[in-house]
Amino acid sequence: MGLEADRMVNLDLSEPNVTTERDVVLEERHLRVDSEPQSLAQEQMAAALQLSHPYGRPVIGEDAQSFPCTTSTHHHSATRDGR
Repeated sequence: MGLEADRMVNLDLSEPNVTTERDVVLEERHLRVDSEPQSLAQEQMAAALQLSHPYGRPVIGEDAQSFPCTTSTHHHSATRDGR
């Protein structure tokens, strides 16, 4: 628990770090989903069958391209402050 707490306290959400991690997520999605027709079909089927359930949403990289760094910073600050 101490290691996880330390990781969250010293979290660096600067633009270069977030951009690097976002690129890693997008590349992983490309390797595991976008380049595999079966994975793409499976993802689309889950979305169609489970419209209002979290299982219907992709796990990785769904909207990583459009997720702004300020949203991450705001979420972390609000969570850390207990809001």
